[in-house]
Amino acid sequence: MPSRVCAESLCSDRAIIEISQAIELFDRKEFQDSTNDLCGRIKAEPQCAEAWWVQSFIDFCLTERQGQAPLVVRPPELRKRALEINPNLAESWQQSDLINNPDLRTQTFEHFEVRYFRPEDRDLAWDVNGYLNEICTEVGSAFGAFPHQRFLVMVYTPEAIVQNWRTISLGGFFNLADGILRIRAGGDKDPELGVQRLARREYFRAYWSTLHLKGIPGWMREGSADFYAHQDSGDGYWKDNRLEAIRLHFRSDNSQYPITLKKMEDYYLNKKIVTTLGKYDSYLQAEAMVLEIAKERGDSWIPQVVQRMQNGENWQAAYDEVVGVPPETVLERFRKSWEPTSIR
Repeated sequence: MPSRVCAESLCSDRAIIEISQAIELFDRKEFQDSTNDLCGRIKAEPQCAEAWWVQSFIDFCLTERQGQAPLVVRPPELRKRALEINPNLAESWQQSDLINNPDLRTQTFEHFEVRYFRPEDRDLAWDVNGYLNEICTEVGSAFGAFPHQRFLVMVYTPEAIVQNWRTISLGGFFNLADGILRIRAGGDKDPELGVQRLARREYFRAYWSTLHLKGIPGWMREGSADFYAHQDSGDGYWKDNRLEAIRLHFRSDNSQYPITLKKMEDYYLNKKIVTTLGKYDSYLQAEAMVLEIAKERGDSWIPQVVQRMQNGENWQAAYDEVVGVPPETVLERFRKSWEPTSIR
């Protein structure tokens, strides 16, 4: 999978595979196993900057989980070592331009154009189109509007994360700058990283961009994307089950940092913070807030807010009319539901 970024790597093919495996473990929050896998590779290939780089994220999250203050201003020594070998990793959060890679194959459908690397992923491209069509129909019906353009979609492998983005834990993402949905294949061991859920989540992020609305806070944007990613019309208890799953995460989570709405917004906006437990928790809190409101006001509360904004109201006025409860109160209620003695 040749690319401009790949040409700068000093890592062997074996190292790329092992780093990709470590990322899979990291995604499942098996931090100790992921760090054990990388330590041997770093000893064998001390010039493999990507191994040091990915290890620095794992080290960061292990430190955070153990209740120590996260190293934000000054990177860990592992990250310094990676940057000594390859200074370009400092901008690893910026994606490389892969969409015009001549090795990409293309399947064109009515609403989506899906591009992929491996010939054996042709069936996957069809699956992705099916998942996207499903959520496209659901959201279009709920909001009363369907996008007019055909979305460009790229399906990539775990190895591509290391080789082309030089980062970690990219299950999928929608880039507002180029309008492309990117979905990772190979994460099905964890339902949260399965292709269907990723396709639904990233489609809704793309759908937000077609509405051209200003002033919607990050918690509503991100929480709504996860809300529609998990929505299951065939299960009347899906919201309760999802909320309980999120509560279970927080009950078992060892991090001690308070995540206010302001701090959640900072996590969403700072693209250089690729992944931390705090950022992950911020997304879960946002999803829980959207779920809590839906349980009280119904699933249609999101389209109702959007409709009022399209009719000229600002977000605050539209939200107040539909929900009537401040976001801070919604978040506090959720926190009390899983942590009755204190609010972090």
